[in-house]
Amino acid sequence: MTLVDALNFHATQNSGPMVWGKSDCCTFVRNIILAAFDVDILAGIPTFKTEKQAISYFKYRGGVLRMAMRQAKKLELEELEFPIQGDPPCVGVVAGQFGPTLAVRVMGLWFCRAEKGVTQMQPDSAVIAWGVKCPQQ
Repeated sequence: MTLVDALNFHATQNSGPMVWGKSDCCTFVRNIILAAFDVDILAGIPTFKTEKQAISYFKYRGGVLRMAMRQAKKLELEELEFPIQGDPPCVGVVAGQFGPTLAVRVMGLWFCRAEKGVTQMQPDSAVIAWGVKCPQQ
């Protein structure tokens, strides 16, 4: 499945209200990258069943940004320089509806989960980004 196809599929699946552990911001990005590249960018991070669990997990680990930075280092993802040149497949942290959130960049725009669907954000919305490659690359 291509990255665009994966985004379209999961954006449709996530068009309703957010459900923790099924359609939250982490699960949304994880599922897109998993479908397109067979890479679990959140390997080792639990699925949250409630907002309280997510907040507790991220708070203990220094927030979404620090958790994402540690995860990218663990997975040896390459940090990209801004402005991002071209349209490489990448994930990042953006200033989302409720603060820092994971997002995926497709066709030059960032996409992330919001409370009631998927939000499209401008190219300069990310504070940090990492390239994602399929395991064979």
